Order: sequence, then C-alpha cells, then structure tokens
Amino acid sequence: QQKLEEQTLKEELNALQKELADVKNKNAAAKKASDDARKAAKEYIEERYGSAFYPSTPNIYKANL
Repeated sequence: QQKLEEQTLKEELNALQKELADVKNKNAAAKKASDDARKAAKEYIEERYGSAFYPSTPNIYKANL
C-alpha cells in the first residue's frame, strides 16, 4: 500500500514538473515574440517617420496582478 502511494506521489510530482517546464518554455517564447515585435515596430517607425519618432526607451507595461 505504501509503495503504491509513493509511486503515485512520484508520478504526480513528475507531471507537475513537466507542466512547470512547459509554462516556463511558453513564457520564454512569448518574451521572444514580444522582443521581435518591438524590434519590428522600431524598424518600421524609424524607416517611415525617422528615429526622432521612436522613444530612446520603449514603453513597457506590466499587469497589476
């Protein structure tokens, strides 16, 4: 009985660790996409309107959770 409980707990822990790794990977991918979008916007604005129209420090917003 105890061995079965230990095995179940190990399996649950492994599943949670995999889920956490998936979340971390998704967050990293989202940050890269955000960085890529910011770079593309900068290039577009500077090419179309000139570098004076792109702020030296981009606005970065964070959610209040």
